[in-house]
Amino acid sequence: MVERLLRDLAGPTGPWVVNVRGVGGVGKTTMAYEAARRAAREGIFDRIVWTTVRGGAHEAGLWEALFDLAAQLGVALGPDRRGWEAELGVALRAAGEQRRVLVVVDNLEVASRATAIVDGLRGAGVVRPHKLLVTSRGVVHDPDHAIKEQSVTGLTQEAAVAFIRHVGADDPELADATGTTFTPIVRITEGNPYLMRLAIRRYLSTGTPLHEVIDELTALESRVPDGGEGLATRIKAHLFDRSLGEFDLVAGADPAHSLMAAFCAKRRGDRIARGELTELSGLPDRDFRHALRCGHDLEPVQASRLNEEHSIHSLLYEYPRPRPGTGPGTVSP
Repeated sequence: MVERLLRDLAGPTGPWVVNVRGVGGVGKTTMAYEAARRAAREGIFDRIVWTTVRGGAHEAGLWEALFDLAAQLGVALGPDRRGWEAELGVALRAAGEQRRVLVVVDNLEVASRATAIVDGLRGAGVVRPHKLLVTSRGVVHDPDHAIKEQSVTGLTQEAAVAFIRHVGADDPELADATGTTFTPIVRITEGNPYLMRLAIRRYLSTGTPLHEVIDELTALESRVPDGGEGLATRIKAHLFDRSLGEFDLVAGADPAHSLMAAFCAKRRGDRIARGELTELSGLPDRDFRHALRCGHDLEPVQASRLNEEHSIHSLLYEYPRPRPGTGPGTVSP
């Protein structure tokens, strides 16, 4: 994948914007960093700048990115934030005559914010001849479909076992264990490096037996005491809460819950054909299409076989959530 990213960045023309997309903890930042490091080593760009977005609102995130990038490029911005896009654009257009810049914007976790920030940065001239590389959990929308996406998925069984042995290298029993010992962890986490690291460090730091750590991976209770730092709590917050919260927001709470509940007709890990999924959800065609697209954009729903079949992350089967308009005692997956 790093090679593919490097080819996209090295090309003298498009793609001008590349989105490294994937669920939380799957390695998006690592991929972006390695591609940028290789680009620097090979002299593809005259300058590489990197910023990590932390602002909550769309505007705050864009202003934060513009301010940080301008500081790295030595551009003095005026006191009125509404003029920052134009001011940075003037500087980049002037630099573009002699220098190419790679701008990396990390941590665009919310899809709607990612789209707004990328639009703002393109308006500021962070393209042609410069290039923009972003990391996001969801699709960055563009009316011309001109943004190139590179999707990061979990590690293969072999790579995941090697990763687990690396994380637990100081434990001789982990080093001596057979690869099949870790198969449940790889299966449940779907090769997600962040979740595998959480599980192994939980085992190493607490003395909890490995089989109990594996059980904890699927114990995603809906009610955890405030301040809880258990494995299930951290996985929920990192992997599900934000993406599912925005899914409800953009698709509508009822369609989102109906679509996700449809997957409960199948076993964990099963893929469902599009026609059957439509029937199981009970949604009108227009609502189904919109909800499915939002699910793909935000990653709770994953497509395969040329978008004819769909599935959800296996841990979502253990993740009950309150149904819209009901009390805390009624939940749906």
